[in-house]
Amino acid sequence: MPSLNKSAMRLNRLPLSLCPRKFFEGRASLPCNNRASSSTVTTVTTERENQVRITIPTRIERSPTDVLKALASTLERDFTAAHYKYHDDPYLTPLSNISKRSYALSKESGRRAARYFLENYPHLFYRDDAEPKIPAFSYPDTFSTETQVNENDLKNCIGCRQVANAIQVYENCKKLKVEISQQVLQSFLELVCFYNNQEGPDAEYLEQTWFRQRDDRVDRKKTWLDGSLAEKIFESMPDKTPEAMNALISGFGRFNAAEKALKMYEEARGNNVLLEADTYNSLLKVVPFLRGSGDSQWELILDLLRDMSVTNTRPNLGTLNEILDVLTRLGIWKNARNMALRTVSEMKKLGVEPSLGSYSCLLTIFINDRTGGANPQILYDIMDIVEGKDHSIRHPKDVTFFVNAMSVAREPLGDLELASRIHQLLLKGENYKLIGDGVKESVYFAQMVKLICQTETMDGIRDFYMKYVPHVYTPEPGVMAHIIEAAEFHEAYDFLPLLWSDCQYFEYSTRDQVYKPLLKAMANAKTKDSSIHEKLVTVTQDFIKKIDEAVSEERYGSGSKAWSGEMLSTCMRIFLNGNDLEKANQVLIKLAEKQNDIMGFADTDVLQDYCQKLIESNEIESLLRCCKYATDVGNDFVIKFVGENLDKIPEDDLHRKKLVMMVQSVS
Repeated sequence: MPSLNKSAMRLNRLPLSLCPRKFFEGRASLPCNNRASSSTVTTVTTERENQVRITIPTRIERSPTDVLKALASTLERDFTAAHYKYHDDPYLTPLSNISKRSYALSKESGRRAARYFLENYPHLFYRDDAEPKIPAFSYPDTFSTETQVNENDLKNCIGCRQVANAIQVYENCKKLKVEISQQVLQSFLELVCFYNNQEGPDAEYLEQTWFRQRDDRVDRKKTWLDGSLAEKIFESMPDKTPEAMNALISGFGRFNAAEKALKMYEEARGNNVLLEADTYNSLLKVVPFLRGSGDSQWELILDLLRDMSVTNTRPNLGTLNEILDVLTRLGIWKNARNMALRTVSEMKKLGVEPSLGSYSCLLTIFINDRTGGANPQILYDIMDIVEGKDHSIRHPKDVTFFVNAMSVAREPLGDLELASRIHQLLLKGENYKLIGDGVKESVYFAQMVKLICQTETMDGIRDFYMKYVPHVYTPEPGVMAHIIEAAEFHEAYDFLPLLWSDCQYFEYSTRDQVYKPLLKAMANAKTKDSSIHEKLVTVTQDFIKKIDEAVSEERYGSGSKAWSGEMLSTCMRIFLNGNDLEKANQVLIKLAEKQNDIMGFADTDVLQDYCQKLIESNEIESLLRCCKYATDVGNDFVIKFVGENLDKIPEDDLHRKKLVMMVQSVS
């Protein structure tokens, strides 16, 4: 027993996992009078039996930005803050559309300038301490006609999508008689076909694309370069593989070389070459170039679809959208709407779900139907399908949905509730990425603001304006005019000073499209609140100052293009409504002294009211000045009005005789 106790003492100092299993087995058979020891062993055994088995979950692939995206999803957009690409400083943040565009493009231009020096003077940047090396921050390889190259150089250029370098390396390989494998040659052919033998757009510089107004007519013209390197490569291939024919037909269709695409398609089918779905999509794209009437175009579409069915080529989303795009151009074809709906139905049976671009094409087909069957009500059905979902860009046409939907919601439907549903869909998740470019974004908000001004209460107009202007959307001059007219209609005269302040930030203060409705609204202000009239007087005085500065800086060329009698008489009306005769006198002086520089004359009613105020205030000298102006411009109605009120002028006034003589001359 002493030896056993000594062994037990040693084992008690060891971790449980290191104790010999036979020790516990032997010990269990020994008599033991210690209750505590027995309880301890039982507890250990029970814990082992009740231990939960740990299951390691399957590893989930994460991108480097997943954590940032998760954090960003917890926050909503701050509508009071500027866009991230601008300085978040009230003195440096651009507010007008012109300044936003100039700021963004100039910032991008700086990066382009840096890239220019990096590419053209690489010897000045010999140090490259980055580890690992970042190709995007390094100067690209340059190749000349004398550069020794091999197949790997061509593969690297293709992988980096450097079209010019790839062409130069290919030419050098031919000159050096370097053998190029069929696989690399196929990749090179696909590259030059996809980019039409030209450098593609740089995805790093987005601002120029964002602010550029695309001409859709360019996409409907032939831009393929005839006799290009792509055609020469294909002709030089000893084996015209199906992959090569697919690549070249796709290039022809992508850049609208319709006749060449159709000819090669017929050649491929004659040789029983299987074509891919994307190749058929490029052929569907050029159908309008190959056929004239709607019936003949649809027959060609059916021929291509039948061929896809025979060769067991499954259509995809591109197939659906290309067919719908062809139908959007057939507004005078009576069957366009029915064929569009049938196409969507058949594609759904094949497992092809429409994207937002598909619904945008459907909307265009139903709106542009010039056979008398236009039906904008389809937008309600479309919204029932797409509403409440997170959408992603699945096709290039997807970015046209929101602007088209909002345009239809405004006109011809004029449905504010529908427009609100569209806007809520845009703000859901990351759907805002589908707004398109800056032009589409401006059109979208312009249509929405116009609809709100037509149908919403002033509180709704004010809330939308304060939320989105100017950091999200800067109204164009025409849209600003709608907002001003809505404020006048709802008699929200207290809102006009804010609009004028924003007009100065937006650089609209001297645009007649904006200041004319603004002056009209202020002149028609019907309120007994003197504080509002005081603010409108201040705004008008500031407006006159702005126009005078523009004239002095020769931004108008001459004063006659800046001031008009109508503008000045409207300003005088605002001053009279605010009981500010001093400023009204200044307007009259301007009218009298610059008659030759002012187009038109002051309004008769305004001058008569002005004369009434002068008589009541006993400012006879200013009244005489007004009568002289009326005489100069041949306005006898003002003189007769003064004559009717001569009895209100004191007999001892020094200017009364002159007024009497003017009245008598008119009589």
